[in-house]
Amino acid sequence: MRTARVGLAGVGRVYVWEGGSLFIGRGGGRAMPHAHHALQITVGIGPEEDPFVLHAVAHPAQVSRFALVPAHLRHTFDGRGGHIAHVFVAPESREGRALTARHGSDAVIDLRDEAGRNAAREWRRCFFSKERDEDRAVRTATSLVAELARTAPAAATPDPRIDAARAHLARNLAGKLSLADTARVVHLSPGRFRHLFVEETGTTFRSYVVWQRLLQATAAVMDGGNWTDAAHAAGFADSAHLSRSFRQMFGVSPTMIARDEPGL
Repeated sequence: MRTARVGLAGVGRVYVWEGGSLFIGRGGGRAMPHAHHALQITVGIGPEEDPFVLHAVAHPAQVSRFALVPAHLRHTFDGRGGHIAHVFVAPESREGRALTARHGSDAVIDLRDEAGRNAAREWRRCFFSKERDEDRAVRTATSLVAELARTAPAAATPDPRIDAARAHLARNLAGKLSLADTARVVHLSPGRFRHLFVEETGTTFRSYVVWQRLLQATAAVMDGGNWTDAAHAAGFADSAHLSRSFRQMFGVSPTMIARDEPGL
């Protein structure tokens, strides 16, 4: 198997679906401190269930093979060159709410659960081969999230007005989006909408839009596009704007994430 090239933070693939995404591949260098909108579930998936290092700001660094990073928690990550899977879960989703209710939002959680080992074995079978089964890789991710979320306390039902706002944003990411216009779509005043959006999603309207645009742009590049075209299609002013946002969210430049070929 190939090793990550010097200067790369990861070599692999990104898959996106409603409420989540998956990076699967080989981790490279250490990411700078960053925080992102989604919860992050990370699993070492190499033959030795490759360990990685997570370091939340103001907490000791920890070596783990299966861990959860709460949404918006500032942290660094070092994949140590091993094979890893990052599953990102929208905190406003049913599963995201359940995971937050169980694990809290102020520390990295080392998960010692058979679900992680099962997922790692499944990813090894379906992804690291010439006949890669990408649908199965995604199903493994969504099944892992569902299994972990089922063990969590019942979470509050999302507000339907925020669900409607999120659907509106998803349909219009390439255009100009404002809080005031979106508030009108769901028949709320801008002030009430701003408060309710943070209350329901755990993040500001602007940060949420940036996160969704980053997911869309990354998915386009994984499908064979380039970052410049992907930036414009996702609603960024230019590729420099996308690059700044990507570094703030993930701690690395987007060009440090390389798309692999089967047999990584």
